[in-house]
Amino acid sequence: MTEAQVFAMHKHAQVEDPKEACGLLAGLNGKVTLVIPVQNISAAKTRFQMDPRAQIRAMELIEVEKLELLGIYHSHPRGPFYPSETDLRENQYSVMHIICSKAGRKWMSTAFELNGNKYLEVPLDVRG
Repeated sequence: MTEAQVFAMHKHAQVEDPKEACGLLAGLNGKVTLVIPVQNISAAKTRFQMDPRAQIRAMELIEVEKLELLGIYHSHPRGPFYPSETDLRENQYSVMHIICSKAGRKWMSTAFELNGNKYLEVPLDVRG
């Protein structure tokens, strides 16, 4: 990912704070080329649910651009800095998951592989 793409996720997270922000990451060969914010329709502040219509439009854009779904991002404005039990239980995609969390006033992003009720932190390669 580029620094600009990470900034786009963090900006989206800041705008949605205190709710969780969410979106999709698309690209090819493991390289993210598109960050697609998707509206969170959950009324809860500590949960995300992508608007189904917005998610379909995002998936159609990925298809039209001949890209692949590489990841899902969402924010945890008040923590934790890792996937929650809800994140693990509701996961339906075998893609990278990035959680944007706030450390003080600064946002940080961590990537994870989710597998059933387990997660593994994976390196997030960010380039200028």
